[in-house]
Amino acid sequence: MPLVISNGISLKPIKISKRDSFAINTDYRDPFLGKMYSSETVKSAKKKTTPKKTEPLVWPTIQYKGIVSDTKEKSKIFMLVINNQTHLMRKGQTENEIYLKEGDRESVYVKYKGQLNLILIED
Repeated sequence: MPLVISNGISLKPIKISKRDSFAINTDYRDPFLGKMYSSETVKSAKKKTTPKKTEPLVWPTIQYKGIVSDTKEKSKIFMLVINNQTHLMRKGQTENEIYLKEGDRESVYVKYKGQLNLILIED
């Protein structure tokens, strides 16, 4: 025979009351915007932009051969070989769309179509 011990606990069922439903009347003027409230929000369709396919920039062959003028002069003349053509260029000069930005005995900075590149001296 099973033993049942009672501790004096009594259980009562919880009373659940029925919820009232309501609706908010939004047919009034917005006090901040000064317009009538619109319950419908209109979303504009966003245009899908396709990314532009950029072609890789192909640099012409550039070789730096050195400084032709004396290094003590203010305007140094640099010897560059661009597409197998020798060009004597000063700082700030452009040849075949190659802009000579800066240079020294060891290297020159050249710019081609907005991109900067360092060219080291070749023997």
